Amino acid sequence: MLLHGWGGSASDMMPLARAFARAGHRAIVFDMPGHGQSPGRESSLVDFLRAIDAVCGALGAPEVVVGHSFGGAAAVLAITELALPVRGAVLFSPAPGPAYYVDRFSRAIGLPAERALGMMRRVVERVGRSVESLDALVAARKTDVPAIIFHDPADREVPFTFATQLADAWTGSRLVPAPSLGHKRILRDPETIAAAVDFAGCHSERVVIPSERSESRNRECTR
Repeated sequence: MLLHGWGGSASDMMPLARAFARAGHRAIVFDMPGHGQSPGRESSLVDFLRAIDAVCGALGAPEVVVGHSFGGAAAVLAITELALPVRGAVLFSPAPGPAYYVDRFSRAIGLPAERALGMMRRVVERVGRSVESLDALVAARKTDVPAIIFHDPADREVPFTFATQLADAWTGSRLVPAPSLGHKRILRDPETIAAAVDFAGCHSERVVIPSERSESRNRECTR
């Protein structure tokens, strides 16, 4: 299951989806509420989680969940909160959660600190959840599902420091720096995609790996 980020759509994940499908996986992509071709003009991380739950109810739970940016936060919370029985997680440029975006927006428009706090209170009221309950770092401490995290150290959208903090908080995770790939180009990089597919192959029962790649896959699985 591939989860796009805030302001994105399922099309962002298609290069990855095609690669997973070629490797023998069934790749599931969909537009989150208020994104792409899905109806509505509003969304939230809570809405992302409801959509994930609904898709799992219709198609079954995934063996591997893949998330980009805000979808990365949704992936972490789906594992811990929805108890998705995944065997592995792949995150690209993961974002911490809504608090990060509120802070970033406030700084961008020069919002006074007291106004930023008021905006955060409104967000909490609208979604009916505390900020801490939607924090991917907090959630990551509750899981030891094998995970691999790809992030550009020079990412301008989500700081690399968050990826390092997430990797430190998540037992069984591995951080792979991806220089010069930016926040979204990373989703189209052939080497990064191949590494993600190899990782998924190590944590999936259904995938069929072509024989010519079996040796490289075995090396990756033993790292």
